[in-house]
Amino acid sequence: MRLPGPKRPASFAQSAAFPPGLVWYARCPSQPAPVVLPVTSDETPARDAPGSPRAFAVLLGVLVLLVFGWSEWVTWTQFQANRIFVADAGIFDHLCNSPLHGRWMRSPVHWETGVTQFAAHYTPIFLFVTPLYLLVDHVMTYLTFQNAGLVLAAVPLAFWARRVLKHDAAALAVAALYLCNHFTGSIHLANHQEALGPLGFFAMFLALERRSPRLYAAGMLWALCCKETYALVIGLFGLHLAIESLRDRELRGWAGWTLGVAAAWWVFSLAVIQLSGAAIYSAAGNTPIARYHTMGDSMGSVFVYLLTHPVETLGRMLRRPVLDLLLSTGLVALADWRAVWLVVVAAGLYGVADDVLVRDLHYYYSYPALPLLFYATVRGAGALVGWSGARGLVARRGVAVLFAVVGVVSIWLPTRTDGLRRWPIPASEHQLLAAEVAREIPRDAPVAAQYELFNKVPNRRIKLPVRLPYLDEVEYVFLDQTQFPADLRGEEKRAEREEVFRRLASPEWEIVFEVDGYVILRRGAGKREKREPRISRISTKKSAD
Repeated sequence: MRLPGPKRPASFAQSAAFPPGLVWYARCPSQPAPVVLPVTSDETPARDAPGSPRAFAVLLGVLVLLVFGWSEWVTWTQFQANRIFVADAGIFDHLCNSPLHGRWMRSPVHWETGVTQFAAHYTPIFLFVTPLYLLVDHVMTYLTFQNAGLVLAAVPLAFWARRVLKHDAAALAVAALYLCNHFTGSIHLANHQEALGPLGFFAMFLALERRSPRLYAAGMLWALCCKETYALVIGLFGLHLAIESLRDRELRGWAGWTLGVAAAWWVFSLAVIQLSGAAIYSAAGNTPIARYHTMGDSMGSVFVYLLTHPVETLGRMLRRPVLDLLLSTGLVALADWRAVWLVVVAAGLYGVADDVLVRDLHYYYSYPALPLLFYATVRGAGALVGWSGARGLVARRGVAVLFAVVGVVSIWLPTRTDGLRRWPIPASEHQLLAAEVAREIPRDAPVAAQYELFNKVPNRRIKLPVRLPYLDEVEYVFLDQTQFPADLRGEEKRAEREEVFRRLASPEWEIVFEVDGYVILRRGAGKREKREPRISRISTKKSAD
């Protein structure tokens, strides 16, 4: 069954208002994009794909719940094994609960600057999580919210794919492919707020197919609140809609609003960042533009360099990460060239970076390309089904099998987050003891905790990493002598490291609690009465009076 094409006036492509290249684009025979298909009932599958909406929803719900439960288990074992660090879950947990502790979005990593997180990135999404901290003030509150957002994105994606492919199994396979995808797993384990973005984008794609302005606006606002750079990705999608409007005039309004909102949000975000103290924050060493240092020292100079060196830019953009993205969905996106260029541009802008982690899309850096990758993949699958003509059912089943196979293979691959796999991490007896030891620190006392132990200490007004500038801010220090503090690793931190150890070894600080390698130090502890430890699992060793 061939999908119907868009209705277009015969004179539209011949309009003299468009350059010859765009006239060719409007004339070019191709399967229509999902966004230009006639609006049909979202509840009615095609005749060659029998199935009930209720059964589809139930199967999708079971899939999402299973993956969410698995993601939560993996994240919880990460926490137990002391693998939820200051960067970045510790920072975000700190930001989410900060309004409840009398501070406003102040990052524990650059505490000495006195500025808020908005000086680095405009991310109001954290304020959406704050009310949940009234119920449970714990790092898992943020992590659970992040996992839920990442997994729930499969719901609008599946319903959009169902409308495009007219086949329940194929739509479920798309959702499973997203949940199992190599880059989805990398973003999940990176514990960064960009994981919440796909939910907004997939809601936008579904809303565009349904022609639902309210859902489209809600999805766009959600994505924009995750990070200011999502405005650039949405602007790129708006440019795509503007080009598509050459074939479907109805998309002109959608393209205009998308481009307008994206541009306005980007300008507004930059203004907030500057007014929040971006110059002070950058002076502390946090300058994202430094990742492009060979091309310029400002965003404008980098873009000028890219435009004036087109051959070099294209070569750097088409590095292996772009191919890896396309391979992660079975290269199906290549079937619709009108959409696949979005992936090349979104990933390519990171591919030109000098920083190897950004260039190779490690950790969460694939976030600009991931939503657009699945947009192009679903469109490509729709094109394959359309080309199959009378053999549409076979093509749909083939797409479903391909996505299922690629998804199963992906789930076994190491992710780009430190090569971790999406499996539970076993915790040793020593690691399990950390949270219990942390309770020996008074609930409201200012504390500095080692990089790996930061999230084992309950939240309070002042909770900072173990760094030299912060020792004067805190009353307690929490260390693990069995591993070297990651806060102070590296040759560039040698001087600071030696000074921190010298300070902690001075009479100013004294050990008040020690067990199994864990040490709690308190400032001026010799003048105070020491408390008896409450831990009985392992014999304790208290400092001598």
